[in-house]
Amino acid sequence: MTANKDIPTKELVTPVGISLIILGIYVCWAIFPLGQRASLFMLISLSASAVYALRNVKEKFPIILFLLFGLFFTLAIGTPDWDARSIWLFHAKRIFYENSLYAQLDGYASFSHNDYPVIFSMLAATLAKAVGHWNEVFPKTIVNFFLLPPLLVFATLSKRKILTLLYIFGIGIICRNYLFNGYQDALVAVYACSIVLMLMYLDALKFDDFIYRIYSILLLFSFSSILIALKNEGLAITVILLPLALFLQKGIPKSVIFIALVASLLLYFTIWKWPVIQANISNDLMTAGLGNRAIKRLGSLNDIILILTYFIKYCGIYVGLLALNFFRKMVSWMDMRLLITFLFIYVGILFIIYLGTPSNLEWHLGTSFKRAILPINVTILGVILYTFRSR
Repeated sequence: MTANKDIPTKELVTPVGISLIILGIYVCWAIFPLGQRASLFMLISLSASAVYALRNVKEKFPIILFLLFGLFFTLAIGTPDWDARSIWLFHAKRIFYENSLYAQLDGYASFSHNDYPVIFSMLAATLAKAVGHWNEVFPKTIVNFFLLPPLLVFATLSKRKILTLLYIFGIGIICRNYLFNGYQDALVAVYACSIVLMLMYLDALKFDDFIYRIYSILLLFSFSSILIALKNEGLAITVILLPLALFLQKGIPKSVIFIALVASLLLYFTIWKWPVIQANISNDLMTAGLGNRAIKRLGSLNDIILILTYFIKYCGIYVGLLALNFFRKMVSWMDMRLLITFLFIYVGILFIIYLGTPSNLEWHLGTSFKRAILPINVTILGVILYTFRSR
């Protein structure tokens, strides 16, 4: 790889490896139920990979401290939040007791959003299988396995410990208890940020080495596949980011992005979406009349102002920091075009969803907006810090 001597290949092997192990466990659950021994073997493999990734304590100490805090937080506190308890951990509990990845597709307890993807619930159930019993505290500690790959990617690409420390501190402020309480929104946010950073980083490299092309495909595929399997929003983010990169990130071979996109969507459709369709499980937001409701609310100035007020309140400061970042000589539109285009499209989608919600608009905004906006705020934070990296 003489043309890409600055590529931190060895450091990026471990996040790819951890992500692929998680996906491998996911695929195993789809094929056959995992018993206690198999679950224990899977978790030992995953833990060994995590320990290997963090072996350089001096370099990785911000991540180690953060994950230790996460371990303590998840073990010390129960699961009082409704979505965490009644959706993600409830699905994990069903997988554990019924010994099937598709336990929730029987239509029981429709309040738990049975169409939601289950990769987090699957790994929580795997931990419970390995231990031999279930409760609603220790299974959610597996969030640390999901957080580790994107944190390693940021630390590797930014190349400065202070930036990693600021990023961890920043996502702690932005995501707060959503990081460790069993919700998926913070995980969606950090994975979205990682994919944006990967695409920005890869765009500046030369791809004259076939092995590195394969490695880049695995990097984008593994992170995109996990993002899609975390929550429905992950699918929306993936089908925005990777197609955008095909046109905007001209330094990356189109084959790398295209293969990663097709492979991640194929995995999602095969493992999850097709069984959901076969079980006639629907999404509560994608109901008849969404377009009519959106058009009706679009004509209501009060509804538009209400939505805009939430956007300004919860992400105005981060958009402002991003705008200020453009005054630095080292930052140009070409560097940020992927981020800016993604933000416009994703904000537009959120705007349409809230306009078309079948629920009371003020209630829906009040109960979900802080979580829905996390991918925007975390990605802005990550990209701003990334622009201060050692070059």
